[in-house]
Amino acid sequence: MKYRYPLVEVLWDDPQGDAAWKEIPAELKPTPMMQIGFLVKKTDKHIMLAACYQTQDKEVSSSDVIPIGAVLSIKELIVYPKHENKI
Repeated sequence: MKYRYPLVEVLWDDPQGDAAWKEIPAELKPTPMMQIGFLVKKTDKHIMLAACYQTQDKEVSSSDVIPIGAVLSIKELIVYPKHENKI
């Protein structure tokens, strides 16, 4: 099967927040996240990943928009199907 959008692995920094009172930490760092999805859009400022898309039109589901500044890497994944099962 040929995908309409590239299937990618994205490593990105997730901002952290906390509403509790506490001392200022010595080190500030986001949490690295790994996400796999279809890269449905990429601009100078953002990427959009989707978990699934409709084959008949351009609608997507379970999507995330990630700022380019938070993206550490994008790797395209290659899928080698063993065989296609018709259900």
